[in-house]
Amino acid sequence: MNNNKLDTIGNVCSRFSSGKNIISSKIKDEGMYPVFGGNGLRGYTDTYNFEGECAIIGII
Repeated sequence: MNNNKLDTIGNVCSRFSSGKNIISSKIKDEGMYPVFGGNGLRGYTDTYNFEGECAIIGII
C-alpha cells in the first residue's frame, strides 16, 4: 500500500523568500558556509545571512 500524499508547496511551506544577496567579493573557494545561486553552488563564505532551516529551489 502506498501512503504517499500529494500536496501543494503552499500547504507545506509557510514562508517564501528570494533570500539576501551576498556580494561576490565575499564568495571564496573555501569557507564555512556554502553560497548557492540560480545555477547551483557558487562558492563559500565565512559569514551567513540566514539562521534556521530552509529548502533551496533553484531557478530553471
